[in-house]
Amino acid sequence: QEGEEDGEIHWLDAHMQTVLAAAAEAEQEAEENEDEEVVHVTELVTAQAAAAGAAQTCTRQHIATTHCNTLQREVVAVSDDSMAAVPPEMLCPVSRDLMRNPVICSDGHTYERAAISEWLRRRSSSPMTNQELTEPVMLIPNHALRSLIASFVENHGGWSHFA
Repeated sequence: QEGEEDGEIHWLDAHMQTVLAAAAEAEQEAEENEDEEVVHVTELVTAQAAAAGAAQTCTRQHIATTHCNTLQREVVAVSDDSMAAVPPEMLCPVSRDLMRNPVICSDGHTYERAAISEWLRRRSSSPMTNQELTEPVMLIPNHALRSLIASFVENHGGWSHFA
């Protein structure tokens, strides 16, 4: 697939050079002759050059996106397969681990209790917003999320798959 994409880029580069050369030649001829038909052809060739440039940009962006998506899939494949299936809402934003004891902090976000407690020992700001948290910082158990995580873990082979 990568070879095909490289070939497509090379073809687009060559096509773009041809179209730009034709546009420059037509523009020069139009200036010399001041002929309406030549001016019309120049406009068409210039429009074709713009379209080719847009196609080239779109193809390059598509290829870059495709490569990025492929890399993301490869990273997920390399990491623990069980973690790839974990909904992001169940991951602590501080530790990026599956939460066992989720708590809602006074900033309104949910964290793993141990991770946010450690964070708050060193800082007085929210890890998500970077805004100062007013004392006393409240950590309230998020029972609903804890139940969802417990069900998820049970349906995916238990905690040993997520350690």
